[in-house]
Formats: sequence, structure tokens, C-alpha cells
Amino acid sequence: MDNRNSTQKLTEYWERWDIERDDNTKEHLVLSYMPLVDYVADRVSINLPANVQKDDLKSLGYIGLLEALDRFEVSRGLKFETFAMWRIKGAILDGLRKSDWVPRSVRKKSKDLENAFQKLQSSQKDPVTDNQIAEYLGITLEEYNQLITDIQVISFISIDDTVGEEGNAFRDLIPDNNSISPEQQLDINEANKVLANAIDRLPDKEKNVISLYYHDELTLTEIAKILSVSTSRISQLHTKAILRLRGFLSRQKKQLF
Repeated sequence: MDNRNSTQKLTEYWERWDIERDDNTKEHLVLSYMPLVDYVADRVSINLPANVQKDDLKSLGYIGLLEALDRFEVSRGLKFETFAMWRIKGAILDGLRKSDWVPRSVRKKSKDLENAFQKLQSSQKDPVTDNQIAEYLGITLEEYNQLITDIQVISFISIDDTVGEEGNAFRDLIPDNNSISPEQQLDINEANKVLANAIDRLPDKEKNVISLYYHDELTLTEIAKILSVSTSRISQLHTKAILRLRGFLSRQKKQLF
């Protein structure tokens, strides 16, 4: 089947799904979008320890895909792929979190490091250096680098994690351009400006990683090849960038949330 016939058939399935919601149509749609599960699982798995099996991630992602199909409203004219990828990633990360795959000691280290970045980064204009963080924590630079390695696997935000003082879920902050008011759009635009300014203040290497990972949607392995460094180094840069962004934004939460 060529691409044109495949697209036409997919459109027919969506039209039928919007009206009938029958199991046969659902099965066809699931098969059509299973590559999304593989893609998201690949992106998430690169940041996880070896004992986390990719097949387990795909099983969790499959649950997210089914949830996306059940909740998606065809009539609203939104792009299903974008909606589904958030649900798939959210289901994977939620499943990992519920299985308590990260030791409590690592969670504490992550929280301590995040607090250090927020404390130092919110009080100065230039990006905080590794030496400053290590000195603040009372550890050597070698110990600091090991700490980054230890906590880098939990530097990704779950779609159901709460953010901001109102306790909103991250998924609820994803804009719906078909339903937001002009006032809400202004708030979103302002939030985008604040985030863009924070990203612009990142060191160049971290800025490149954030752009390639979130804007170009490359895996860390692909980014490593482009920047000619190891995958572990890219993962470290990503972790530092996320911690630094949270530090930059710590004084501006009300603007964002």
C-alpha cells in the first residue's frame, strides 16, 4: 500500500472511530501508531539504567497509546501524534515511578542538587559553574560529577507530576489552541518568553543539547554523534541544563504557573 492509500485508509479509520468507537477500528489505529510507542521508549530508555528493559517500557507505552485513543477527540482538529506522545511518555514515566525504580538515596541527592542550583542560580545572572555547586555542597569536583551521573536518570519530568504553587499537573499546562482565551494566550506567550530567556542563558553545550533533544526530537545517542562526544556526556549535559533551568526559573514560577 502506497503512502497516499495508507493516509486515506487512516483517515477512514479516524472517521469511523469518531462515530462508532468499535474494537476493530481501535485495533487498526493501535497498529498504525505503534511506531510512536517504539520511538518514545527509545528516547526514554537511553537515560535509564541497564536493568530497565525496553520491552517493559513499550508495555507501559502501549497503555498510554490506548489511553490516548480513548481520550482523543477527532472533532477538535488537533494532531493525534503530539497528543499521543505525551500520553505514552507519561504512562512510561508513571509506571517507572510507581515501581519505585529509583532508590530513596538517589532521590535525596537529586533534591539536594536541585536546591543548590536554585539557591545559587537564582541569585546571579551568569550560569553557575560546576566549581560553585561543588563548593556549596562541600564536595570535590570529582564527587560532584559522580553526583550528576547518579541522578541523571531522574531529570525527566513526568507528565503527571505537579508543578507550580497551584499543584497543576504538567499535562494540564499543554496549550490547547482551540479552547484557550486571548488572556490565556497572553499568559502562555509570556511563559514562553521567560523560558526562552532562561534557555538562552544556558552554556552553549547545554543549550545545544536542549535544542536537539526537545526541538529536533533526537535521541541522546543521535545527539552524541552530532556533537562527537559520548552518550553519557550528553546525558550529563542534559541533567545540568534541566537543573540550571529550574534555578533560573525558581524566582519566576508565578509567571509560568
